[in-house]
Amino acid sequence: MFLSRIEISNFRNFEHLDVRLGRTTVVVGENNIGKSNLLHALRLVLDPKLPDSARQLREEDFWDGLKQPLKSKNAIEVAVEFQDFHQDKSILAVLQSYLVKGVTPDTARLTYRFRPRSPLPKGRDLTTEDYEFVVFGGVDEKNRVGHEVRRWIPIELLPALRDAESDLSAWRDSPLRPLIERLQIPPAKLETVASAIDQATDQLMKEKDVQTLITSIESRLVKMIGGVISVGPSLGFAPTSPDRLLRSLRMFGDGTSKRNVSDLSLGINNILYLLLLSLELERKEAASERATTILAIEEPEAHIHPHLQRLVFRDFLRRKSPVLLTTHSPHIASVAPLPSILLLKQDQNKKSSVGRSTHEAKLSDRDVIDLERYLDATRAEILFAQGVILVEGASEIFLLPAFALRFGTPLDEHGVTVCSVHGTDFVPYVRLLGSNGLKLPFVVVTDGDWYQSTGGETISRGFRRAVKIVKTAGYPESPTLDDLYKSRKWPDINKIAAQSGVFVGKRTLEVDLFNVGYGPELASTFEELGVPQQMLERTKKLAGMQTPMTTEAEEQFLSDIERVGKGRFAQRFAAKVDEERCPDYIRASLTQIVKVLSQ
Repeated sequence: MFLSRIEISNFRNFEHLDVRLGRTTVVVGENNIGKSNLLHALRLVLDPKLPDSARQLREEDFWDGLKQPLKSKNAIEVAVEFQDFHQDKSILAVLQSYLVKGVTPDTARLTYRFRPRSPLPKGRDLTTEDYEFVVFGGVDEKNRVGHEVRRWIPIELLPALRDAESDLSAWRDSPLRPLIERLQIPPAKLETVASAIDQATDQLMKEKDVQTLITSIESRLVKMIGGVISVGPSLGFAPTSPDRLLRSLRMFGDGTSKRNVSDLSLGINNILYLLLLSLELERKEAASERATTILAIEEPEAHIHPHLQRLVFRDFLRRKSPVLLTTHSPHIASVAPLPSILLLKQDQNKKSSVGRSTHEAKLSDRDVIDLERYLDATRAEILFAQGVILVEGASEIFLLPAFALRFGTPLDEHGVTVCSVHGTDFVPYVRLLGSNGLKLPFVVVTDGDWYQSTGGETISRGFRRAVKIVKTAGYPESPTLDDLYKSRKWPDINKIAAQSGVFVGKRTLEVDLFNVGYGPELASTFEELGVPQQMLERTKKLAGMQTPMTTEAEEQFLSDIERVGKGRFAQRFAAKVDEERCPDYIRASLTQIVKVLSQ
């Protein structure tokens, strides 16, 4: 079984959220966009630990865009749908009463609704006291969902500000407690262990210094409170009555050193807490105490370094039961199954939060495989960006932010990420970010890559890529592009591509920089990097030329940069760029992405 759809209306950040999900969900988005509110909305439907008093909402729980929501008799609604539960008879037994008729595949729907009572009072304005909540299944309010259903398929929430160390140390809240309480230790064995602890305690208590300490404690207590309260202080290792002995067990770390959890790092405590909780949930399901558990974790990356984040959650996100995470970590996003990403962002009017799920994106199996391989921790940053510039390689990663800084529009201030696809296959990224995917603003910057065909015709691979990208993005001009390409109308293609956010260079970026006047700076960069003298002389000779490079000179120039390393070269050269000498297509791409995000 998995949570296949969430629909929320008029609740806090959400005017109307309607998203379809995969088997696992990783919720990403900027601060204050509604990630915690999304989880709380799910609790209204599914959490058996949430008291009914918390389900009776307040006026401030209505969507902020509603003016006088009570006067207008508005309602709050949260609906969840489940699919793929027929293989589990225990879940089927619960959900078959809540099927939505006519929907394929079979879908069960549970709904929380907070609406005015009936009949409405007359002669006065409504208050929240005139509202009530109902939780029902299917589409009929009379088909009520009660505590037993929530207990059987509950949501378990780990909040962002949890104190794992305290919960591990305290018996009442520790996830270790239910595991220990179900240990089957023979009473005779507990009696033997308790007796051994008593003997060890007695031996220590006979020591003179210990006796002196106990006496001083007792005398000071009598002096302080007299005989009003009987305390009877004592010292010992642990309670030694057999029925209380197991409660004394605690979690330690660092192997034989047995360090208390309070001495372990916060990250390790978080991992131990998740591990123990996961074991207990699996035990409950195996023992048929519940059918499944929807585990919701806010910001699980807290205090865990990147490598551990990837190791822990690569495993955790593939557990059998449903998992929902909210995260700001690109390291977790990088190991999440690609169809699991749910992006929350503001709508166009910036009045409500909306969601886009990669599960709904039209990605082929090959696209998913390629993108999951591409989305390492650096490029997973695109899932947290306000806008994205897709580029070919390392040179653009260093140089585009440098130019933006010179223009007075630092990309970080606009939430723009420059993402290298390390090649020229932009299509999977365009599908991910485009109108059928996450709907994130993006532009593409690619080289012209002109070449001589066998027939002697000069053709641009860059414009061929532009045609493919624009068609993939589904812009209305795209049907005309194939004809324009066949007739080699490069200026027309360039104009349509730029309008669609695809910017094609004249040659390659490094050559384009040379041709706008950076010859001396390129030569000095070679010199700073300590290249061989022959290479340096070639570049200085080029820098002194007043005409564009020949094809042979371009190839040699690019080969020399490749020998140094494009990324290394661009990183050193980035400090030399200025506002005046910027290739037109680079300037246009930066201007467009900033303009879109500023609207």
